[in-house]
Amino acid sequence: RSMFEEQGRGIAARRCPLHYAVYQYVFELYSDYREPGVGHEALYDVRTAEYKKAKQSFSQRQEDLIHEIEKARQEAMAKVEKLQEEAKQFKDQMEDVQKVNKELAEEMKELRELKTKFNIREKEIEKISDAKMKKMNGSYRNYWKEKRAYFVDLKKNKINIDLEQDFLFQNFCDAQYAFDEDLSKLQKKADADIAKAIKKLSEIDKTEDKILDISRQKREKYLQKIQDSPCLFLNIKVVEKSNRNLEEERNHFIKMWNITYESGTTGVELEKQTRKKKKVEKQTKKEKKEERKAKELVIDGKAKDEGGPTRQFYSTIFDQLCSLKVPLETDEDKTELELFEQVGKGVDKYYDPRSDDQITQFITNFIKQKNKEITGTEEYHDCEIEYERKCFLEKIKKYYRAVGRIFLHAMLDNQKIVCNSMSCLIRNAVFLSAFPDDDCYCDADLINTLHATGDFEQAQKLIGQGMKFGDCFSDYDEEIEKQSSEEKKEMLRKEMEEVVTAENITKFLKKKAKISLAERSIAINSMIEGVTLGGRFNMGEHLVAIPIEEAMIKFIFAKSQIEAIDLIDILKMDVQPKDENNPENFSAPNDRLELFNKVIPEIIEEWTYKERRDFVKLCTGFDAIPFVIPKEESDDSNAFKITIEFNEIEEKSPDDLPIFHTCDNVMKIPFSAYEGNKQVFLSKLQISIDCVGIGGFDMG
Repeated sequence: RSMFEEQGRGIAARRCPLHYAVYQYVFELYSDYREPGVGHEALYDVRTAEYKKAKQSFSQRQEDLIHEIEKARQEAMAKVEKLQEEAKQFKDQMEDVQKVNKELAEEMKELRELKTKFNIREKEIEKISDAKMKKMNGSYRNYWKEKRAYFVDLKKNKINIDLEQDFLFQNFCDAQYAFDEDLSKLQKKADADIAKAIKKLSEIDKTEDKILDISRQKREKYLQKIQDSPCLFLNIKVVEKSNRNLEEERNHFIKMWNITYESGTTGVELEKQTRKKKKVEKQTKKEKKEERKAKELVIDGKAKDEGGPTRQFYSTIFDQLCSLKVPLETDEDKTELELFEQVGKGVDKYYDPRSDDQITQFITNFIKQKNKEITGTEEYHDCEIEYERKCFLEKIKKYYRAVGRIFLHAMLDNQKIVCNSMSCLIRNAVFLSAFPDDDCYCDADLINTLHATGDFEQAQKLIGQGMKFGDCFSDYDEEIEKQSSEEKKEMLRKEMEEVVTAENITKFLKKKAKISLAERSIAINSMIEGVTLGGRFNMGEHLVAIPIEEAMIKFIFAKSQIEAIDLIDILKMDVQPKDENNPENFSAPNDRLELFNKVIPEIIEEWTYKERRDFVKLCTGFDAIPFVIPKEESDDSNAFKITIEFNEIEEKSPDDLPIFHTCDNVMKIPFSAYEGNKQVFLSKLQISIDCVGIGGFDMG
């Protein structure tokens, strides 16, 4: 027996109430010491089962403690390793930023020195006031508003475009091309049938109304099919004023696009939820409004595109544009031509369209290779392959034209374009029909453009080499032949004999720029045809008074290099409390104001460019922001803002994750605002990103 038990029994035997009470108290205190029903081993006789059980429990507890300590040590080591890895990544990112900034600074310095060397004055830029910029922006928007009115019943003329969440622009284009090729065959068949039917009519029956009736009947199947196509690759027929059928067909080339992804938006679910709620309880005004909105979000059983999916659609296209290819195939072989090639240097890297020589040479090589596989020789007769060459070239033109039509549709849809895939020279030609000889081009703008592509550096190497213009450019003979005036011919002959010097370097570069555009005429003309819809739109001509680089480009394009201050400026706070009558919910210092005014700006300043783009894409569906954003509060409905909404009405728990609604540019946060805690907010934001990735819609 244990000493303690023996003494206790002895005390009891001698009837000592005090010691016996102490014994009972200690026994009661330690009887469940190890675990329920198992006391401390000192309470028991070492020969009993109770003692062995208590001893066993003690040993197990020691093992558990050792295991817990080891687990805590491993977790601490994992955290240390993670922090070290994050610190290394941050250091690498900072080094990359410093490297890019250093490269950019060096290039800017080099460019300034070159301009000074060749006596090229910097462009005198007139400071455009906010009021003037707003007026110009209004002119730009009004231009497209008028163009939208050009199409009859544009809002009614809409199609659903169903896509996978991570769709590939290449697959989208290839599928649309195949669909439009079938449409083209239907169109040709309908035209042939119309011609036959009209030929059979007598002279008396050949009235305009009769011809229109025949045309409607023969083209009915084609017009039904065309309603389901964005018409990116279909040829537009020349519209005759008297032909109302062709006028009606023209309207199909610009439609409203209702973009739906396989995961969909939450419009359908929202409608079901609100209907279910209506059955079980009386609805408030707010809930009735939400139900009406949910019904509006559903078209033919599919979620209506309220803006977010469209922005995501364009964002994906602009991101993948530089990798677009044209598949060329025959019954025996298949190859692909990349539409854009990388040019430029340093931080100024672009993807310009292929040159005419590259395109024709690619087609020729493909046909030679195919012919060699069939006949065993590369020899061929031009007449034998002319048809194939023409077909391949037409397909390439259609792909470039489709790119232009997508740009056009984006502008008509009031969307900004992210276009890093073209240098300024080609971009201005495609979008604004602006060329080096135009008055809108100044010497400094041209130098900036050609410096980015490396042409300026090549040109300055010719100085002092005795090289004549005619030695550098081979098109003078052709140009002279085209001129009807002897005076102009003589002027070109003199120019041919000019030696490249520092004094005439600007003239040389203008000639170089013109040649560069001419060398890519297939791609540029095709894209211009798409952007202008065959000449029906011409921004550069109608908005010529708006400066290109200082204003016009900023209205058309968005910037993907988002600075911290720009992102902070477009944030707007909104509060949705259950009790709207409590003024403290809106103005008193609290965790919401702490998170919005301090924590979120701090996080944005710490983020890299990529992290800022990802955040903007989460909130809006688009990974860039407009160049022109009003700094002050504006009632302009076109002003771009991202709303940080603290919502108590929809909050289920203070620990809810952030919710993103790309259609409304909103990030919803629980009303508690995570008590203004930076680390908690960051962890919740990261969980949200992990759940849906970047670019999900209406993510909850």
